[in-house]
Amino acid sequence: MKKGIWVLGFMLVFSVLVCPASVDASDREIRELEKRIKALEEEKWGFRPDRAEWLEFGGEKRLELIVPEKADSYAGLDRVEIDLKATITEGVYSKGTLKFEETRVEVDEWYTRFSLEDHWLKAGLTDRFIKPRDLDLGDRKTAGYPLGGIAFWRDEQYNLTFGGMFPEVMGGDIRYRLSYGSGLILGRRRPGDHTFTDPGVRVEDRLIHDDDHGQLGDEIGLGLGYRYHFGEKDTLDLVGFGIWSRANSPHADVRGLIGWPKEKDQQRIGGRVVYRPGASMFMAEYIDAKDGRLDRDAWYLQASHKVEFPDPLIGGRFFTAVEPLIRYGEYDVDTAKVFRNPLTWDREQLTLALLCDITKNVSLRLECDINDERTGGRGIGNDEFRAQLRTRW
Repeated sequence: MKKGIWVLGFMLVFSVLVCPASVDASDREIRELEKRIKALEEEKWGFRPDRAEWLEFGGEKRLELIVPEKADSYAGLDRVEIDLKATITEGVYSKGTLKFEETRVEVDEWYTRFSLEDHWLKAGLTDRFIKPRDLDLGDRKTAGYPLGGIAFWRDEQYNLTFGGMFPEVMGGDIRYRLSYGSGLILGRRRPGDHTFTDPGVRVEDRLIHDDDHGQLGDEIGLGLGYRYHFGEKDTLDLVGFGIWSRANSPHADVRGLIGWPKEKDQQRIGGRVVYRPGASMFMAEYIDAKDGRLDRDAWYLQASHKVEFPDPLIGGRFFTAVEPLIRYGEYDVDTAKVFRNPLTWDREQLTLALLCDITKNVSLRLECDINDERTGGRGIGNDEFRAQLRTRW
C-alpha cells in the first residue's frame, strides 16, 4: 500500500514538473513552425539562430549592357547584393545589405529598428527619408536615377530617424519623419554610366552630389506626408520635407562655387506627389537646394502603366508583364556656365523605358536617357542606352 502511495506521489510530482515543460516545448515548436510557414508564404529563406528570433536571407544580381553615345559600350556585372534581416525580438529587428561589385565590397545599408504599434525609431546607415518609397508609395522603377535623385537622395547616411503614422485622419493617414544625422559631404558624380570626351579637351561629366558621410550632428530633417485611399488599391500621397545642415569638407571643385569655408549653411526643401490608380503610377517631385552662396533646384515628372498577361507570352512560362515608363526632369545651377566646369551646367533629361517581367523574380529593364545641357559652350553628346537583367531571390 505504501509502495503504491509512493508511486502515485512520484507520478503526481512528475506531472506537475515535466508536463508544463513539455507543453512549453510544444508551444515553442508550434511558434517555430508558424514562423517558418510565414517565411515561406513571404518567399523568404531563413532559420532561427541562437541569439535572435529569426534570420532571413535574400538578394539580387544585376547584369548590364551600357551603350553610350560617344564612348565604348560595356557589358558585365553591375553588382550582387546580399540582404540580411535578423528579428531580435518582437518589434525589434536589424537589417542590412552587402553590395559586391567587380572591384570592391561595401555595406550599402545597415540599421536597427525599434517599433511600437504605428511608431518606430531607426538607427544606422540608411537612405534619406526624402527618397521615394519612404513617406510615400513612389518608385523611380528604373535602374537609372532622375537628375534630382543623383544630386540629393541617391546615397545613404548615418542617422537616427523617428517616424510613424496616425491612421484614419480626415479619411487618410498622416505620416511623419524626424531625423538627426551625419549629413552628406558635397562631392561630384556622373549623371550616367560613362564619361564623355570632347575633341581636344577632356571634360569629365559630373554634377554636384550629396556624397560621403559627414560629421555626426551636422544634419536635421523633418518630413510630413498624407496618404488618401481611393477604394482598395488607389492611393494619393502628398509629401513635404526639409533638411538643414552645415557643409564640412566639400570636394575641392565645389568649395569655390559655394564660398566654403566662409559659407557653410545648407538646406533642401521639397515635396512629392504620387498618384497610383490601379496598375498606373504618376509622380512629380521638386527640390530646392541652397549650399552657402550657391542655389540649385531640380524637378521631374514620371508616368508608367503596367500590363500583366494572364498567360505568359513565351512558352506559357516567360514574359508575364510589361510596363512602359516616361520621365522628364531638369536640374538647374544658379551660376555662370563654364564649359570646362560641368558642375555649373544646367541639365535636362528625358528617360524612355520598358520594364519587362520575364518570370517570377526575374526582370529586364530597357532604358534610354536623352540628355541636353546648357554648358556655356558647345553641345556634347552623352545620351545613353541601358539594358539590365535583374534576378532576385
